[in-house]
Amino acid sequence: MANERRFDPASGTVLPPGTRPLQITYTAVALTESNKVSFRYRLDGFDARWIDAGERRQAFYTNLSPGSYRFRVEAHSDDGTWKPATTTWDFRVAPTFFQTPWFFAAMFAITGAAIAGAWRLRLRIVRRCDLRPWSRATW
Repeated sequence: MANERRFDPASGTVLPPGTRPLQITYTAVALTESNKVSFRYRLDGFDARWIDAGERRQAFYTNLSPGSYRFRVEAHSDDGTWKPATTTWDFRVAPTFFQTPWFFAAMFAITGAAIAGAWRLRLRIVRRCDLRPWSRATW
């Protein structure tokens, strides 16, 4: 669930711009004592290391930056080792309009134009006032 809306866990899902709360629910099939299965997960591109979730079957994230991510989850087997089969979900958070490269380019261009305009205005004022005191014959 992202922004209180359910999404299909298909690979390549694109979450809408401005996604704030993200809740990922997962589980594993166990033939014996399914309530004692332990999990760990990691969000590549966000988490630096695996997060031990214990028996919890949900992961929560807030304020993810725009970009591509891969959520990985592993189940803990009965013999005390992590199963090598990792379940993954690839998704992307779309940027808002002010997080796109086009917006930054436009802001750079506008700032440059404003600086150039201010410079030209200053030069016009200086030329019109002729503020050089040594040019006047006052002696």
